[in-house]
Parts: sequence; C-alpha cells; structure tokens
Amino acid sequence: MKLNSRNTSSREEVFPFRVHRVKEIAVRYFPHLTPNSGTRALRRIIYGDQELLCTLREHGYASGQRSFTPAMLNVLTAYLGTPEEFCP
Repeated sequence: MKLNSRNTSSREEVFPFRVHRVKEIAVRYFPHLTPNSGTRALRRIIYGDQELLCTLREHGYASGQRSFTPAMLNVLTAYLGTPEEFCP
C-alpha cells in the first residue's frame, strides 16, 4: 500500500491526541458496516499489507490489539489517509 504524504497535524484534526479503541477507528473508516464487521475489515487491511503491519509493530502494535496509540494512528492515517479520504 502506498504511504500517504499527510502530516500529523491533519491526523490530530481527525483523531484527538489520545488512545482510541480499534472499534472506534474502524467505525470511522467503515461507517456502512457494523462495528464488529468494521473492526474485522480494518484488521484485514492491516494484516493484508505487510509494510503497514511491520510499521505498526515498530510502534507497539501486537496481535489482538484493542486500542491504537497516537503514534499508531499516525502510521494508520499515513497509509490509509483520513476516514473521509479512505475508499475501501
């Protein structure tokens, strides 16, 4: 997946600087799905892109992770763009 060249200030406008639950982020990226389905879809994207997964792991991501730190959200938005820009 191609790295999006957005800076962290745009991430902070979308996601306030705090820890976010994975389900909370999934609902933003997949508003047309139920929270559980959105979470599965987001995890499918993460595990389907080895570069994204490796970068997230460098920032502390682990299998079964239930929340994203601000650093992980920076990585996620760098790869996927903001939820408004994301097109699954």
